[in-house]
Amino acid sequence: MDGKKKLLGNTWFSGKKCTSGWSFQAREVPFPVIWGVSKQEIFLYAARQPMVALRLDSNSRPPETGAICISPRPSAPNAEIRHGPMRPFFGINPQLLNEDKQEIQGNNVSGALCIKQPWPGLARTIYGNHERFVATYLKDFPGYYSTGDGAHRDVDGYYHITGRMDDVINVTGHRLGTAEVEDAMDEHEAVAETAVVGFPHDIKGEGVYAYVILKDGITEPEDQIIEELKAMTKKKIAGYAVPEVVLITPGLPKTRSGKIMRRILRKICAGEKESLGDTSTLADPSIVDTLIEKHEQLTSKQ
Repeated sequence: MDGKKKLLGNTWFSGKKCTSGWSFQAREVPFPVIWGVSKQEIFLYAARQPMVALRLDSNSRPPETGAICISPRPSAPNAEIRHGPMRPFFGINPQLLNEDKQEIQGNNVSGALCIKQPWPGLARTIYGNHERFVATYLKDFPGYYSTGDGAHRDVDGYYHITGRMDDVINVTGHRLGTAEVEDAMDEHEAVAETAVVGFPHDIKGEGVYAYVILKDGITEPEDQIIEELKAMTKKKIAGYAVPEVVLITPGLPKTRSGKIMRRILRKICAGEKESLGDTSTLADPSIVDTLIEKHEQLTSKQ
């Protein structure tokens, strides 16, 4: 794979981004997917091969579970594939629970994703700190394993991850998942990627702050794009979900594995640049200074 990496360049393969991952309908890529190879590299390699397209199936597999829990495959022959994990794996009994810790019945519902019964791969403790294990995975919903994720069970009974339960903003009393706002804004044709966080707001409690990366070659004025993004968010979710601030940026603070460091984004929009913490694990630490500069320029105009 190292030899192929040198041929990949920097252009993204066009695809449909979903809350819980990427999904493409096509034939298999002619090399095995290997741990440590990013999906960007897979897309790029597939895009350069004649008559080859890619299907990358997303699944839900927290490290503590020891195995995949919800996945599009295995399934019946020729069964449909939709974005998101979809189907429980063998022996997994997922349930959606509400704030009263009760199971939510029926389809087209959302709640906290929990698993009702144990399975062989499930972790049993954290070495040297069993209390933390209990508090993290078993205390919030007694009798269930809590994944920490929110999920939606669609009209056909398929599961879709909506985001981390702790990535929730409380805006004027409304609990708003950051992934909901990101999904709404990602549908704009000029947007490559978004990251949404909350920031302290004197009136609302928390405000919505969106960092947005535009696709290459976009000529539409940024102010116009921002207004369109706000209108899309209001139409798809509600008025309270409209971002208070939209910052157009060339990049986001990501680890080498591609994980967005939301802690840094929260600190920047809260004006706490002196307490960013460790940034040594970022793939490009210089993006932090860029974000701080852009944030200060934007707030100075307001």
